[in-house]
Amino acid sequence: MNKFTLIFLLFILTSVAIASNIEDGLYLQAEDTSAPLVKTQEGQKLHLGAKQTLNILNSEVISQNNSNTRFRLLLTIPYVEDFGYSTYILVIAGTAYKITGMASKGQVVKKKRSTYTPTFYISGDENAKQVSEYFGAPLFYRRHPRHNLCVSFTPIKQKFTKGEKVTVMLQITNVGTNSIYIRNRYYGYRDNQYVFSAYYHGNPVQDIGRTSINRGGINSITLKPEEVFEEEINLSKRFSFEKVGWYVVYGSYSLNFIDPSEDVGRTIWEDYASAAFTVRIEK
Repeated sequence: MNKFTLIFLLFILTSVAIASNIEDGLYLQAEDTSAPLVKTQEGQKLHLGAKQTLNILNSEVISQNNSNTRFRLLLTIPYVEDFGYSTYILVIAGTAYKITGMASKGQVVKKKRSTYTPTFYISGDENAKQVSEYFGAPLFYRRHPRHNLCVSFTPIKQKFTKGEKVTVMLQITNVGTNSIYIRNRYYGYRDNQYVFSAYYHGNPVQDIGRTSINRGGINSITLKPEEVFEEEINLSKRFSFEKVGWYVVYGSYSLNFIDPSEDVGRTIWEDYASAAFTVRIEK
């Protein structure tokens, strides 16, 4: 038997080893290598153990991007002692999904939360529909909020003295016909809702800002037609502006649109309010 024939036979044997007609449901991952094999969306091969029955209190499938190609399945189950979430595998239509995270919520009783929320990530609209149908879970898609905004970043002074704090004003004007609703979660010393890049004579300026998280919260914005949102930003937390002259700066502010009719504040669309501006530094 030559080398190429052997490789072909090994490929066939590997393909056959993947179990077919696996019943949809939740399983434990098995360490027994003789147990049936399934393949995850990422191509990882896993051995299936016993099928599990969980008391599912709630389930929902939520899109994670504007193109509706990546989704998250959230299952809410009662608290289970020593719940080994990392060993659970979901199999739907022959495709396996591993738990990617676990959240807990509810009133704390004896240092334990009342419920767990296992999370699975799913790629592809058709796969999301299959998972949604199996659990009878609502499937939430991203949808465009039909927003029309005018955005600017304006330095509060025409010129700054070297070493002086450099501050700019963000202004977002709703020039559309629809009210918009934004709810941003922010963290960090300098507010991660913003992203800036600066250039001096075409060369990038080093970002000196701290990235450690020491505060956070939720910023909610409602803008009716013709209304304006304004906020000052201290750029000196990000750039030192050590050299005299003109700097070109590009700024962005994250926009997580929500539907106010949904109490949970689920993101229905993500965008950025972006604009370029200049900063002048003198001696």
